[in-house]
Amino acid sequence: MEEIQKQIANIVSELMPQLCALSDEIFDYAEPGYEEYRSSAALTKWLRAHDFEVTIPYAGLDTAFCAVYRHKGGRAAGGRAVGFLGEYDALRGQGHGCAHHMQTPAMIGAAMALRGVLESSDQPFEIHVIGTPSEESLDGGKNEMAAHGGFDHIDVAFMVHGSTLTQLETPSLALIEMDVEFHGKTAHAGIAPYAGRSAVDAVTMLQTGLGLMRNHLKDSSRVSNIVLAGGTAVNSVPDFAKVKVEIRHSSMAYLESVEQWTREIAQAAAMATQTQVQITPVAHIYNTTINDAMGALLMECAEKFACDGIAPPRKDCGSTDFGAVTHRLPSCCLRVKTIETDDPPHTDAWVKTGKEARAHQGIYDGAVCCALAAFRLVTDEAAWQDVYQCFLAHQKEN
Repeated sequence: MEEIQKQIANIVSELMPQLCALSDEIFDYAEPGYEEYRSSAALTKWLRAHDFEVTIPYAGLDTAFCAVYRHKGGRAAGGRAVGFLGEYDALRGQGHGCAHHMQTPAMIGAAMALRGVLESSDQPFEIHVIGTPSEESLDGGKNEMAAHGGFDHIDVAFMVHGSTLTQLETPSLALIEMDVEFHGKTAHAGIAPYAGRSAVDAVTMLQTGLGLMRNHLKDSSRVSNIVLAGGTAVNSVPDFAKVKVEIRHSSMAYLESVEQWTREIAQAAAMATQTQVQITPVAHIYNTTINDAMGALLMECAEKFACDGIAPPRKDCGSTDFGAVTHRLPSCCLRVKTIETDDPPHTDAWVKTGKEARAHQGIYDGAVCCALAAFRLVTDEAAWQDVYQCFLAHQKEN
């Protein structure tokens, strides 16, 4: 294994000038979600030039892609299909404040290293570099891709993400968002309020109901709402109001029961105020499940390569579309150190340091760790069974 580790390190080291140039190019494009045309073009151009079979658009999205390399018949011959997933969307108005620009170059490095250490063997395998747009959008590109079968042809998925430390994540929260519109009847508020039916009164009832519900929810539940519309003149009974409601929990199965409760509260608010309600689904994002065996393997690789800033798993995770992948197949995201300060993501500090040496080092760390872990899962059946059985256990729980 030490020899394989050295080969992986050498392959990635040789590619680093190209990988860093790719990362910097994507950084400069700074394209928001679903608009990453130049970024995806640069990545797929590189992959085609290195003998990957590229499909773009892919899985229902114009800026998604899948680049495949098959060896000795690949999956059809009984080999394992490894997926390396990468994002490349920027934050609108800010740029790459979440280090997505380094993800796919790191995954390309991992793919090339895995190919390099296996292509002289008789071991059948496949490598899929999958570009996943628009993680930062509420609907999440991976949700759409999963619905189109974009991950059905791989057995395992790796991903990396920039961070202040090198670590795994705790489970993210599932998220459901909906728009609630109330339609009432306008009237003069001073002369004939009895003739009107206030949509804003319905909002008050909704918010009261949500507040009372919140006390009876399981730990890790979150309930948020904002009023998007609620009347324009104080002397008129408002006939229209709109509220955006967002609920979260660590389990989608439980969250869907909370969603039903939320809908019933909205319907009750309409009945109580003699208004009409319309509920429009906006987002449905799965919680991530953590594959402990795969995470342990990745952290073991991080230690072997002496990655900087190794730490326990990150707590207080938000929501991410990667959950759509973790519920379908064994998957894990390794966070690698890409910034020297403790500044949180989505800040200007991350933008200012996105092309510095530490960010480039994160590309190397992510590539070598994922490549070595993937090698183990392709060639070591016991390691694969540990990861797969962990996945099945989570499937049973959820």
